[in-house]
Parts: sequence; structure tokens; C-alpha cells
Amino acid sequence: MRRTRARGTLERGTGSGGTAPSGRGGHLTGYPPIADHGMVDDLQTAALVAADGTIDWWCTPRFDSPSVFASILDRERGGDCRFSADLRGESGATIRQLYLSGTTVLVNRYLAPGGVGEVADFMVPVEGTAPTTRHRLVRVARVVRGRLPFTFSCRPRFDYGRAPHALDRTDDHAAVLRGPGTDLHVQVTAPAVLHADGDDLTADFTLAAGKVAAVVLTSVASGEPDPAPPSVDGVTAELEACRAFWLSWLCSSTYRGRWYDMVNRSAGHPREPVADHVPDRRRSPPHGGGPRPPGGVGGLVTRPRRQRRCRSGAARHLRRGDAMARGHDMGDIRGWKAFSDVLDWLADHWDRTDEGIWETRGGQKDFTYSRLMTWVAFDRGIRLAAAHSRPADIAHWTEVPERLAKRRPQRTLIMTGFVVTVAGIVVLTLGSSLGTAVAGTILVAGLTSGAYAAALITLAVIGLVGLAAAVLLPAKPPPA
Repeated sequence: MRRTRARGTLERGTGSGGTAPSGRGGHLTGYPPIADHGMVDDLQTAALVAADGTIDWWCTPRFDSPSVFASILDRERGGDCRFSADLRGESGATIRQLYLSGTTVLVNRYLAPGGVGEVADFMVPVEGTAPTTRHRLVRVARVVRGRLPFTFSCRPRFDYGRAPHALDRTDDHAAVLRGPGTDLHVQVTAPAVLHADGDDLTADFTLAAGKVAAVVLTSVASGEPDPAPPSVDGVTAELEACRAFWLSWLCSSTYRGRWYDMVNRSAGHPREPVADHVPDRRRSPPHGGGPRPPGGVGGLVTRPRRQRRCRSGAARHLRRGDAMARGHDMGDIRGWKAFSDVLDWLADHWDRTDEGIWETRGGQKDFTYSRLMTWVAFDRGIRLAAAHSRPADIAHWTEVPERLAKRRPQRTLIMTGFVVTVAGIVVLTLGSSLGTAVAGTILVAGLTSGAYAAALITLAVIGLVGLAAAVLLPAKPPPA
């Protein structure tokens, strides 16, 4: 089975091709890259869908709620929901993942010798801004040519795999998976028939050309009324309403430039009202024990820190909650204690190397930006302690900025800047690949080779003059 990147307006990468068996993407680790995912949302919560049709991340009813599916963290115990064409035995089959243009409707398209079909995933947008406990994730399968077998499985693992669940079957087309405080209703349309697999659910069926089947996942608070049985006509109407909702909103965009499709794709998901409050802490552990933003989604307080049960892969070091998000602010003495503890730790470890603000792949280094922000942290901490009369080890905190200033004298910094400038000009002149590219760009712009040489000479002279001026600066600043 070959997985390729969809070509079109709103594409989502689904791998680099090559042969991969049916299953979780064919990756050696068993975890598909984040680039192999799309996202569907209803403005209050969101789910990640891998290119093989697996929902491997969904927290409901809020972005920071305990998870229902989290196999992106632990494929064995995290839980997932898979709905896709069963392409085992189909040689030369291809999967493409893309968004319907201008919407957040995600489509996994299957092209095989025996048939062509797709599964469209979307969430019904929530009307208004009031939080709700009811969310619907709809998955619609259809075949446009030939025949395709489909496979479905639903294996929720509530609260990051720590909470058990119970299966309550209603009939052949509906069941409820009951977790702590949350019920997940699973409903399917014919010809799909649900089968129990322990406390999980499975279904296998085949669709012919022109046929449609749907799976609807509805999460509600425990004890809420059951959702109405879905129908093919009903979910088709929901799909069209979802498309109309996003297209209507996108009409307000005034951008008409070269990157129209990319801008619209980027604008789609951050539209939800609380998106700017959703941090990455659920999927990415902090580096170097640094402070985290206080509070949860919408400014609410998150749960106390506790170790999640998921311990495989990237989840091994993940924590639930924030040390500084236990209901305290900077005006609370306990909140100040948490803040000052961070600065006390930083005062003893500020000279460590780190990954940098962009988490570069070149390993840990002594980044200037990190040192600058360290200075800022202590400066703000000292000011806050003085302004609010808070207890703090001011003497220890003051030592760090002074040591930073001694390590990076002003003259050294200025000289380093000019040396780098001159060295860069020399590299360009000697004809490196970068120099060739820059020269080519200048020549295409209409400059002659003589003008290009004159520009480099001028820059070199400025760099040398600046370097000479920096050398003449005093090694130490004059006394105040």
C-alpha cells in the first residue's frame, strides 16, 4: 500500500511514499509523524486523524479534558478509533489525505485496483460560545467506483488509559462506552453491524459504488439523553451544513494574494474562540524544567500535576496539569512561592546549555537568546519582589545578571558582530554555494558583476571600520 501526499489546494502531507503495510502507517516506531495527521474540530474541542484513518487524539468535552483516545502517546494503552478501507491484499493501493477546500472536513481517499472510495471526517460546529458537554464526530464512508471493504474499531481508553470503561450495547447499530463522567455513544448505519470485542467495538463491511455508510461518535456527560439514531441522509445534510459554515466564515477573508489557499488553511483551525489559550503541554513535555503558562483553557484552573499512565514513546515524561496552575496568582503568597522556586532553581542552573527557543536538531548549545531571557527573568523577579514586598533571595538573584554581564562584555559582543560580518563577506566573495545564490539573485535583478563587486567591497570596508572602532572601545565600562 502506497501513501502519497495529496495534490491540490488544501493538502495535508500523509507520508513520503514507499511501501507500507496496512496498519499504523508502516513507521518503524509504530507512531505516525505529526505531519501525517489532520485535525477536525467543532470550536470547542478537536481530534487528530492519522492518514490511515485512526483517531489517535481526542479530549472531550474541552481541549484540556481527560482523553478518550490518546494512542499518539501510547499505541498500546492510549486508545484509538480507526475507520478506513481495508486494503490488505490490495497491491498498488494509494491513500491520500486532504481537506475539502475552504473547510475543516478531512478526507482520506483510497485508490485501489478493486475500487475507489473515501472516508470524510468532520465535527458538527457548536452554535454559540457557551461550553457544551455534547460533541459529535462524524465519519462518512462512500465508494465511487468498484467495491471496497471497510474496517472499523473503537477502543477508548478514558483519562489517558487510567480509567476503565463499560460496554452497553443498544442494538446491532448502536452502543455506549461508559467512562468516568463521560459516555461515548457509537452509532453506525447499514450495512455496518457492531460487534463486541471485549469492552471495545468492531465492524467490517463492504460498500459498492454509489453506497454510503456512516459512523457517528457522540460524547456526552454521564446521564445525558441518548442521541437520535443517524441516517445516511441526515449525516449527508450535516456534512453539507459543516461545509457551508466554514465557507461562509471564510468569505470574510480579504486576502487574495499568492498564498490564498495556505492562508485560508492556516486560518481555519485557529478560528475557535479559545484556541489561543490551548498550550502544547498535553503533547510536549517542558525542556529544562522551565515555567509553564498558569491556568487552563479559557483561564480555568487545571488539575493538580500527576503522572499519566501512558508511558510509551513521547508520553513517558508527560505530566497532567501545571505546577503553577493550582488556583494561585502572583498576588497569592503560594503563587509567589511557586514563582520564586522557579527563579531559585534557575539561579543555580542558568549556565546550562539548552535546546533553544525553536528546539533545534543540532543538540543543546549556549544560546544568546536564552541568556537574555534569563537576565529578563531575574530583572522582573527582583522588581516584583520589591513592589509587592514578597520574600525572595534577592542577593542570589542579583548575582546571576552580574555574572551574565561579566561573561558578555559590550566590546566583545560588538567585535564579534563585526567579525561575523567580515567573515560572511569573505565567504560570499570566495564563491560558496550561498554566495553563488546571492550573486545570481543580484545579477538577475539587473546589477552588473562590477556593481556586485563594488557592493561587497563597500560592505567589507564598513565591516573593517566597525571592527577597528570596536577594538578601540574600553574593555570595561567606565565607573558609574
